[in-house]
Amino acid sequence: MLDIEYRKLLLEGRYNNAHNFLVDNQLHRGKAGYCVLTPLLLEDSDYVVLVNRGWVAWAESHEQVAEIPPAVNVDGVAGIAQFPSEPALRPGEHELAGSWLWLIPYIDIETLQDQFSGQLLPTVLWLAVEHEGYYVRDWNPVWMKPEKSRAYATQWFAFAIQALVFFVILNLRKNE
Repeated sequence: MLDIEYRKLLLEGRYNNAHNFLVDNQLHRGKAGYCVLTPLLLEDSDYVVLVNRGWVAWAESHEQVAEIPPAVNVDGVAGIAQFPSEPALRPGEHELAGSWLWLIPYIDIETLQDQFSGQLLPTVLWLAVEHEGYYVRDWNPVWMKPEKSRAYATQWFAFAIQALVFFVILNLRKNE
């Protein structure tokens, strides 16, 4: 697959408004809520991509879910491609039963594949802010690859070791 993560895409297709997922435990400016994912059936194919339509705050009770208005089908759906990563801690398992407004703890493409006959693509499209009538979309993609973080960590550990060596050498000298 092409290297499309964090790239802007324009996809043609139709929303499947009968099937929505809510990714629970999402924070925005200190408030708890969820992200609304709606499948997009790509034009001239059987493949499906999940579109993250944005963040919604929880109501007073966790039992109440705000009504999810249907996504409006337009000529093109623009957004940023993102590959969901495996969570460091699994806060719960997917409960894919009952109505089609499913509350999920995290995006797990492999678990969701069964619901789409194996046609779900391994990417999520963060809906562009230009699309009107949706939820909070304050996307802050991380543009830095993990290798760069490791390089910074190595650099700072090297500085710490160097400082420790200098400290030991300078403190072992005898004062006259």
